[in-house]
Amino acid sequence: IMHFFGIEAQGVAERSKLLTYHQKVSFGIKSRGSNIVRGAAEFSYGLERSGRVDISVYDASGRMVKRLVRGVEKSGYHRVSWNGRDEMGRAVRRGVYFVRLSSGSKSMTSKLLMMR
Repeated sequence: IMHFFGIEAQGVAERSKLLTYHQKVSFGIKSRGSNIVRGAAEFSYGLERSGRVDISVYDASGRMVKRLVRGVEKSGYHRVSWNGRDEMGRAVRRGVYFVRLSSGSKSMTSKLLMMR
């Protein structure tokens, strides 16, 4: 599963690109605050170019739990929230989840831990 998301089992935090508003816009996604979530989470993401964007949440088995963004976005920084619920509106269980940002030929994944 980790290979599917393009991350190694060790060093997940080191592979995350930190997005700041003082740097040139770069491609990436980052949890706002801690990657430990209790209920809801907010993410910042940066796009170098305008284009089609897909941001989805996956569980540890690789099943898509919730699609957060699907459409065309302008370049720059954006924010999106996830209320900890799946596509059917049910609260997800405690555990590890992955938020995947895809745009064009690039993708990046951020790991989070839902504590409920």
